[in-house]
Amino acid sequence: MIAMLVVMFMIMARAKDPNTWRWLAGDPAQPADVDAAPAVSDESGPPSLSLYRQANQAAAPAPPGPTDRDPEEADAAREEFQAITDGTTTLQPEEMPAYWRLFRWANNQSLAELRQRARRDLYFTDLAQLPDKHRGELLQLRLHLRRVRHYPADDNPAGVRDVYEAWGPSPESQVWLYEVLFSDLPPGMPSGPDVVEEATFYGYFLKLQGYFEAGAPPRAAPLRAPLLIGRLVWHPTDLPVAQGSAWFWPTVCAGALVLLAIVVHWLLSFASPPRAVGTPNGASEAPIEGWLEQAQADPADAEPSWESGDGGDEAPPHNGFDDTREPDR
Repeated sequence: MIAMLVVMFMIMARAKDPNTWRWLAGDPAQPADVDAAPAVSDESGPPSLSLYRQANQAAAPAPPGPTDRDPEEADAAREEFQAITDGTTTLQPEEMPAYWRLFRWANNQSLAELRQRARRDLYFTDLAQLPDKHRGELLQLRLHLRRVRHYPADDNPAGVRDVYEAWGPSPESQVWLYEVLFSDLPPGMPSGPDVVEEATFYGYFLKLQGYFEAGAPPRAAPLRAPLLIGRLVWHPTDLPVAQGSAWFWPTVCAGALVLLAIVVHWLLSFASPPRAVGTPNGASEAPIEGWLEQAQADPADAEPSWESGDGGDEAPPHNGFDDTREPDR
């Protein structure tokens, strides 16, 4: 009974989601790869889908400008990368030319271009162990964001007015953090020191940024987080629809089978005939039935005989009382 209630509660809770019944209305399901969802202007659909569409619209490409595809830009960046120092907890003045150059590269390309060109085969250990080799490479990261902060930018050659800084691990890095910088926060996306959001980031690797965990000893060496500069796509928590309802119908089917098995077992327990109660020591009930038949045929013979099997007299079984004793007067 408890299992039936639990399954019914799960089904009722999941059935409240309108996306679960989208297939009945004939609406096409959203693609599982939300990174490739098209940017459209209508605001129909769930609130999270509208926010995702607004984020794509806000990420419209800037006027064409220099990128890393330009050989002269690539050569200039390689010279600027020589001034990068990994492991420092703050950006140094000599690192700022490369810093703003990567902002220009990212903002001068559309999300579609960044998505198409970004590498997906580099991991946290690749950047941590060989930062010089991968500096300036364009990567795609899926991040579990835990912190998002904003600060205004000083005058700079990239024309950036606001800089957003986000921290979080990727599914591959687990507990090890990435730091990503971008100039546009998707509309509706929460920010603050304690957020729980999902996002995809397309950006250029700059350096290993040093940082300290809360409560670290005063003389502890800083940890290192790969720092990337680019553009961010926010994924509201209930997107994509296909992922949110992937396990709904298997759960319904499994619950229905469990309920069916419980109901069948309950019905069979009432339909089965009662079991015959056996006599002690497995004795047969045939002698008792024969005695009853004999008693019906001749009541006089129904009294049990206490004669022994060999014809001799045998005293009746003692009942624990002395019947020969006279009663006290």
